[in-house]
Amino acid sequence: VWLLLLIPVLAQTPEGLTPGESVSSTLDANQSRNYQLTVGAGEYLGVSATPDGIDISLRVEDASGKPLAEVDRMREEGSEDAFLIAPAAGEYRVAV
Repeated sequence: VWLLLLIPVLAQTPEGLTPGESVSSTLDANQSRNYQLTVGAGEYLGVSATPDGIDISLRVEDASGKPLAEVDRMREEGSEDAFLIAPAAGEYRVAV
């Protein structure tokens, strides 16, 4: 699975994300990875995850756990993409 954080972007300890950098990780069926980053109010958040032979979903939550975006296209090719404007400054979490 390739996760590309386009611009600033849930219960294992999340890995930190850096805006503009890509993260590569291997997932098996029924596994997930959690990431977090700090975003300012009104900042654009774009996240893209590309599977490699498995179906994945992508979820973005605010610090309280409120879901802000969730994408699951039920396919093993192509990317799952989530885009939003951060409603408030703070920590945001991304689950793949």
